[in-house]
Amino acid sequence: MSTFYEWPIVDRKKRKTRLGRLDGSPLLVTGLWNRCELKEGMVKFCMLVTRPLICRACTARLMKRAKRP
Repeated sequence: MSTFYEWPIVDRKKRKTRLGRLDGSPLLVTGLWNRCELKEGMVKFCMLVTRPLICRACTARLMKRAKRP
């Protein structure tokens, strides 16, 4: 992934914002999510954790391990 978008609220309006590295290189991304039942109802949480992609060979090895059952 080289870029992603967020929609922060600015002046009470959602504003589409593109995020990425200045040099256009890929990012290493992982997603974390959870949900919690409260009195008010179900709450869902989601978070992206990004890091610069430093070594393509290292990333390829990590991806290969992640795909194993």
